[in-house]
Amino acid sequence: MVRQIYRWFVDDKLGDTEIAAKLNAKKVDTGRRRPWTPALVKGILTNEKYTGRVMFNRGSAKMSSPRTDNPVENWICIDDAFQAIVTPRLFKKAVDERLRRGARWTNDELLASLRALYKKHGKVTVSIISGTAGIPGPKYFAARFGTLAEAYAVAGLPSAEPLLRARTLRSVRHLRDATMSAVKLAIEQAGNTHAPGERPWMLRINGEVVLKLVIARSRHDPASHIRWRIPIQTPPIPDFVLCVQMDTANVGVMGYYLLPVADFTQAHIILRAECPEDRARYRHSTLAEIFHGASPQQ
Repeated sequence: MVRQIYRWFVDDKLGDTEIAAKLNAKKVDTGRRRPWTPALVKGILTNEKYTGRVMFNRGSAKMSSPRTDNPVENWICIDDAFQAIVTPRLFKKAVDERLRRGARWTNDELLASLRALYKKHGKVTVSIISGTAGIPGPKYFAARFGTLAEAYAVAGLPSAEPLLRARTLRSVRHLRDATMSAVKLAIEQAGNTHAPGERPWMLRINGEVVLKLVIARSRHDPASHIRWRIPIQTPPIPDFVLCVQMDTANVGVMGYYLLPVADFTQAHIILRAECPEDRARYRHSTLAEIFHGASPQQ
């Protein structure tokens, strides 16, 4: 039924209210002991879990404080966490269709509004955007340009570069946390055990094998070529390095490398954007391939 909801929305151009009415007319159970509502339909059409993706760090909360939503660029996504119900392509069509229906601002108008805010305040922040009447909220900018930081960069704001750098460091930190949690879960689901290693990002699997988690972010060399640097023979030296290769924008994951340290003598290795087959025999598309016995990409 989830796939049918997407088809009604994408192919038949039905709205949330119309889809809810059809589901109620067909007496489709919501599983919540209440009828279908437009909000329930929208929740299905905007939740990436139906593509097999799990989301982390969407909100934060401190003790005795209410929960707050984190900026979209701080969210962490892990693909293929479980079996997908709809394809990523169909999900994107639904997202694009919703944006199309609600689109009133052109890119030029959005960028001009950011420049106007900078001219008025000398800076542009999430709170300034949220508190300004007559313009979309921060999530609208992020959805249109990829992230809020990219919107700042396209607008030519001076604050874009440090914001992009800070965003990258936050993404690395959150991705490391999320991946470590996913790795522990995958190890347990495969029937193995894990214990803390010598450092926070190391695990001892089945009391024998030491695994080190490394996040490799993209960087530019002096010739402006995109590179990823993966430390291998750096103390404390593990048995295997599990490297998460971030994409060229440092906002998502391109793939995973399981590297036996015994195969290398150098302190680190470099992956090159123009040579995607570098170290291909060590590369995996998902964590599931590594921990559930699937073969790496050839």
